[in-house]
Amino acid sequence: MVNCVDLKSFPPPQYQNNLQLTKPCRASEPVHEEPNYPGNLSVYGSVKEGDHVDIVSLLSTNYRDFLIRNNGEKVMVESLKGKYVMIFCFFLPVETHSAVDNHCWAIKAAFSEWFDYGRDDIQMVMVAKMKRGFVDNEESFIQFFSTFPNCLAIPFHDSKSHDYVCKSLGLDGPGVQYSPSAIVLDPLHKILQESSFFLELYGADSFPFTNERFETLYEEEHRPLLPLEEILRCKPSDFLICNTGEHGNKIRVSDLKNKLVAIYLCRYGDFMDELNEIHNLCCTNRGNYDMEIVLVYLPHEEPQQFIARINDNLEQRGISCWWVLPFKDSVSHWLSRLSESNSSMDTLIILDPTSGRYVNPHGEIVMNFFGIDGYPFTIEAMIEKETARLRTLTLDSLLVLSDEQNYVCTNDGTRVSVEDLRGRNILLYLEWTHDSIDDPIETSYNLIKDLYHKIKEYKDPNFEVVFVPMDFSENISSPLECFTAMPWLECPHDPARADLIWDHICMKGSNKFNDLIAFGKDGQILTIHALQLLMDRGFDAYPFPNCLNQDVEIEFKWFLDSYDDHHYLCN
Repeated sequence: MVNCVDLKSFPPPQYQNNLQLTKPCRASEPVHEEPNYPGNLSVYGSVKEGDHVDIVSLLSTNYRDFLIRNNGEKVMVESLKGKYVMIFCFFLPVETHSAVDNHCWAIKAAFSEWFDYGRDDIQMVMVAKMKRGFVDNEESFIQFFSTFPNCLAIPFHDSKSHDYVCKSLGLDGPGVQYSPSAIVLDPLHKILQESSFFLELYGADSFPFTNERFETLYEEEHRPLLPLEEILRCKPSDFLICNTGEHGNKIRVSDLKNKLVAIYLCRYGDFMDELNEIHNLCCTNRGNYDMEIVLVYLPHEEPQQFIARINDNLEQRGISCWWVLPFKDSVSHWLSRLSESNSSMDTLIILDPTSGRYVNPHGEIVMNFFGIDGYPFTIEAMIEKETARLRTLTLDSLLVLSDEQNYVCTNDGTRVSVEDLRGRNILLYLEWTHDSIDDPIETSYNLIKDLYHKIKEYKDPNFEVVFVPMDFSENISSPLECFTAMPWLECPHDPARADLIWDHICMKGSNKFNDLIAFGKDGQILTIHALQLLMDRGFDAYPFPNCLNQDVEIEFKWFLDSYDDHHYLCN
């Protein structure tokens, strides 16, 4: 925010005075030619946060001191004093599904909610500039204007004022055709914001439009373990209605407290089928599985049309037992932020049945990859399950395929029974060569080569590395050719073994592969991130810590981040 002594007043006095020298354009005179300002009239387009705007001089002329509503009512510009004012410049007509059109729905939803709450201290002012070929199309102006609740506008025929306001505030130029253009003024008519994009993120919650308010909203959405009523912004005694709208089929919010609740944030309905399938499986196994679904509409178009379309989709699928949260713009924006996801996909917020509190904004990801096995669909539960699964793996279970295939080899071809490796610390070195020996492979190889003898000589003579070829490179006849210089052990190459290890070591749904797995003397996994430990700590990383649970947690975080990035790029 700039210092008060540096504040400029807009429009500047010279600009106001010079405008009066131009030919008058009364509201009754349809003048559509481009404004012809005097040569000494400057264009001011450098307004910034903290500048003061003389709202009366800006929106009035010597022949008009009013704005109009969409019903034709005249409203004095003086009435805007002491109010928050949002001035929007639109190029009309707006293309359907364009960035401006999408932003318009955010504007309408926010103002509708403020209007429903009875707020009369926030006012929208529309300034319309008609595109080439639509200069005389007043019908397009009226149609667009009529869709905004409680909105004021400069009359259609006062085209010079439209141009004047946009130039004064820097809201003109070719970019206004492709992105929303606006300024937000406080009751003293100082500029709070130089755009209105925050409405797409915060909706009606954005009031009073200060940066401090936006920071508060950001902090609120990162509070952990919120209870259901705070998430839905309702009272425990409030009712949710069944999605079929059947009379009497409702449930109190408080009755959901001790149940597993999945809050379905429906943007497009693209997760509806998967969620319905999982829910049906839960319903048929009531003894072990219980889940209630709360549907929340997140419209990206006119809300009532969106809601009707989603309800039709539910009916077509025979879905009749989901609970519905009545649509409210601020709640939809709040839940969208809480889900920590981009706006291109349906998401699922999971509440812990033991506490009735929010624990996982990624329920749809868990369901996608783990199905009913992911129940209760929390990240914590999946980390616990995955850790438990990895702890069941042993060196024997990965390397021994049969009674005949139960050995590894030294670099001279001597067979060593896998059973003889029990009671030793083993580093399983999994190598997937792809088409050539690339940099990651060389990194692993050189790192182990440098540390192998040091660990055996100074720390643990029983320490051993077992190399497992996961495939062959075309230009290498045998993996042994890469490693004959090292006295470690090699597992004979077998596609079945490679597939087995891949299936057991890799987390479901993930393509991330860890090539150094440390096993303890009991034959169980200590860490799947041995490579990272060696890179970070070198010789001091040995003996490897038992940090499997932490490793799995890191894997899940990487997986969730990569999943979200992938869907963001794809959409």
